Amino acid sequence: MKKNNFQAYIADKQFDTIAFLLAIDSSMTRTNARQVDNDLSAFYKTIDTEGDKKKKNLKKFVDFLFTNIHAQFLKKYEENVVFNRIFQDGVYNCITASALYALVFEHYGIPYRIKELPTHIYIVVDPDELSIMIETTDPKGGYFVPSDKFKKNFVNELIESKMVTQTEVNTEGGQAIFEKHYYDNQNAHITMPQLVALLYYNKALALNDIEKNKAAFFELEKAYLLYPTDRIKSVLLLNLSVELRKIDDHYDNIENVKFYTKIFDYLEIATLRKAIATDFEGMSNEFLINNSKPDYYEQLYKILEMAIPDSATLSDIHFIYYAKKGQVAFLNAKYK
Repeated sequence: MKKNNFQAYIADKQFDTIAFLLAIDSSMTRTNARQVDNDLSAFYKTIDTEGDKKKKNLKKFVDFLFTNIHAQFLKKYEENVVFNRIFQDGVYNCITASALYALVFEHYGIPYRIKELPTHIYIVVDPDELSIMIETTDPKGGYFVPSDKFKKNFVNELIESKMVTQTEVNTEGGQAIFEKHYYDNQNAHITMPQLVALLYYNKALALNDIEKNKAAFFELEKAYLLYPTDRIKSVLLLNLSVELRKIDDHYDNIENVKFYTKIFDYLEIATLRKAIATDFEGMSNEFLINNSKPDYYEQLYKILEMAIPDSATLSDIHFIYYAKKGQVAFLNAKYK
């Protein structure tokens, strides 16, 4: 399920939101996925029946949705949970709840933006007009609609404190200035794929806590593919470094060699050229000279040859490969 999602995304940026959200849980089955679809369909049917009259007034309809989503799905807050826990036992966090709200808003064609702060996620509905803030972790006070008077006073205060100029307000518009400063726009709004990336990121951090660094690395790779930020990359490289230290000088299985090649995807290879050549010379001595495993050595060499993107580093590898092959031939009196 997860593999197919990423293949489709890499090929042509196809993003099946529900599929991605559910696939984060490795225990998810197609039966579980169908149940989630059924639960959402039943919820939409209830909303369509009970809230039909409210749809004409966006403010009232969003309030209605907010109340019903919390009542129907969101029972208990926990820091680190997967999305489908919402449907299993009502357990959620700010990311999974925001994902649920976003799904519902998309279903009803309601404009929204997902906002990311350093340690929090929330949603702003109808950001160009009403600017309704959806604070998913607060079932009572998590719905706030700033009035026109509130917005005007807020922008005036920005002008008074010289955080913006009247010219900026005239040029960009009061609503745009309000949106930028009131909702802490230090981080731009994020997309649904980026929201999913943060779920993978959180899963990786949980794996780090129990020192499963390799598993964490693979989750971070998925996160980085969907949301290539420096923050995610730095944690990814930390986990890669930890795991490479564990397998240093233990390249006696192909999986370790394949994992070693991950450094070529995330680090500037020109700075690693000497280290890579030294590593490969060590592998050559171990598997070709000392232990005479020529078939395994050929397999190892081909993996590295295919993975190295830098021509200069590849030239070093070729040189070592042929020099070591020549050394073996010489030792076996195969002088030609």
